[in-house]
Amino acid sequence: MSTPRDALASLIGGAEPSSQVRRSISESWRRSADAGLVPRQFDVPYEDGAEEDSQLQRAARPVLERVADDLATAKVSVLMTDAKGHVRDRYVSDRSLRDRLDRIYLAPGFVYAEDQIGTNAIGTALAEGATSVVDGEEHFAEALVGMACAAAPIREPSSGQVLGVVDLTSFAEDASELMLPLARQAARQLESRLADAMPAIERRWAELTSTERNIADFVAQGFTNRQTADQLFMSRFTVDFHLRAIFRKLGINSRVDLARLVGERRMKTVRRN
Repeated sequence: MSTPRDALASLIGGAEPSSQVRRSISESWRRSADAGLVPRQFDVPYEDGAEEDSQLQRAARPVLERVADDLATAKVSVLMTDAKGHVRDRYVSDRSLRDRLDRIYLAPGFVYAEDQIGTNAIGTALAEGATSVVDGEEHFAEALVGMACAAAPIREPSSGQVLGVVDLTSFAEDASELMLPLARQAARQLESRLADAMPAIERRWAELTSTERNIADFVAQGFTNRQTADQLFMSRFTVDFHLRAIFRKLGINSRVDLARLVGERRMKTVRRN
């Protein structure tokens, strides 16, 4: 009977992905192989300064501690990374699991990006911008085969940009279907804390839908409602409706005010980068 490791070896050898392997896993395997990785090698990068305190860590700490307390009697670790896969925080009460995590370098400062160590819930969630579960032999690296992990992205409330992930990791034999819901719930709670800490105008921006943000960008550039409608393949009346909603949500009354706010946000983004 074929195993996931057989399917991985076949895929690396040029075969089509096995129908027995989840598509998200086979696609991640392909990306990992394309990055030049091989399953028997396992080199986890370390990034100086990755353990430094940050706004994300400060917002996350109460959430992660609460989840860790709830899991205190379980062989499950709670981790958070930034958008590059740097492990920022780790909570683990079981000594045997802590020792294993240390041996596979799943610890603060180390980088678990997919293109560095292959398929794993942290790196794959970041690569896809979506939740990820990787169980046992689904990992790309042989060193991770004995583990199971579930990760959920953390998104910046106003822009939707992925800031990192919340990850739950256990031994493969201790894995639970509840790991992903718990990781997802923690990520949502963290996002709520980030939103509460935002200035009032940023909270208002976070209330805009993706369509409204697109319309705001075009209007701020000087496009008329009709020109904006042509760009976004919708009717002018739809643009009119959304623009009124944008003004109401942002507490402004004119296109000039909207252009000013959009310009200020762009300048802040440039300074952060």
